[in-house]
Amino acid sequence: MVEKIGMETILKVENLYKNYGSFTALKNVNLDFSNNIITGLLGPNGAGKTTLVKSILDLVNFQKGKITINGKDSTDPLSRKDIAYFPEKFYFFPFYTVEDFIKMMTQLYGLPREGLQEHIEMALEKFRLTELRSKKLGKVSKGQMQRAGLASIYLSNKKIMIFDEPFSGLDPLGIRELKDLIKELRASGKTIIVCSHILAEIEKICDQVIIIDRAEIKFQGAISEVGNDLEQFFLNNTTGGNE
Repeated sequence: MVEKIGMETILKVENLYKNYGSFTALKNVNLDFSNNIITGLLGPNGAGKTTLVKSILDLVNFQKGKITINGKDSTDPLSRKDIAYFPEKFYFFPFYTVEDFIKMMTQLYGLPREGLQEHIEMALEKFRLTELRSKKLGKVSKGQMQRAGLASIYLSNKKIMIFDEPFSGLDPLGIRELKDLIKELRASGKTIIVCSHILAEIEKICDQVIIIDRAEIKFQGAISEVGNDLEQFFLNNTTGGNE
């Protein structure tokens, strides 16, 4: 498992502290993320998961510590060129069509134009969006919106991909396709972080899990160390969130 397939550390968090006034959001967080690894980031609501992800993305300033992304400090804008982020609540301009949205995202990712339309066609087919290509985002369902976002993430080809509650809004077929996609990305050498409350799905796809509770890391290790019941292991290592 994680101890066998982990390669180089591509994302490292060292001695991270984050306070909002007198409220401690992160306390002495130390983590390593390697390529070819799917990591499940788990914790109760308010435990610090969102603050950790925002710190990695340089969306919040932390008081102490360091985050290194592919050898670059997280405060260096160039470090974020290696990251694709899929938020929990995925919305965009409702007047964009599905295809126009995906095209725009590929431009934001800086993908070369040569052969781009061919890749877009492949993504539309892969995520069951071909018949929806001309439909405006304001008219699609939540699950269809999720699939459009996943198509853009897939095309980004970034080294690090962070998914925040990606199973939300997907039907059983969509969930299975997403799990296959995440495994496919892992096989291509990506570093995958999945934040989710759906422990049953995390248990099926992740190589390692991280449990954060009340701003502190309670566990980081291979899924094989958890045993046969991730839910019970999670409950044993948490006391509830900060909210």
